[in-house]
Amino acid sequence: DLNASWEGCASGFNASRVTECAEGNEADDILRRDVDFASQVGASGSPVYLVNNQVRFSGVLSQATLARYACAANAGMGGCNATLPQTPQDAITQGCAMTIARGA
Repeated sequence: DLNASWEGCASGFNASRVTECAEGNEADDILRRDVDFASQVGASGSPVYLVNNQVRFSGVLSQATLARYACAANAGMGGCNATLPQTPQDAITQGCAMTIARGA
């Protein structure tokens, strides 16, 4: 029973707050906003990343690939010369970035 067992996995979380959110209108409101936002930016799967609300990319990507996208969109950002893990291995059909309109 998922409802009876999830609290054991929530170590460090305020379980009563999570229950309150899930059982009240707050969770529905959050989900509705997420769905609306995903629709606006053309997201149809998970995970999808936005960098500066301009570049959207998706898929299972390594930390190094995520950093490469973030650094390309933010010249001079600190930490861009760091050596990061190449795992998980980027999915072969993923790692494609596309520019989207600001505010979209």
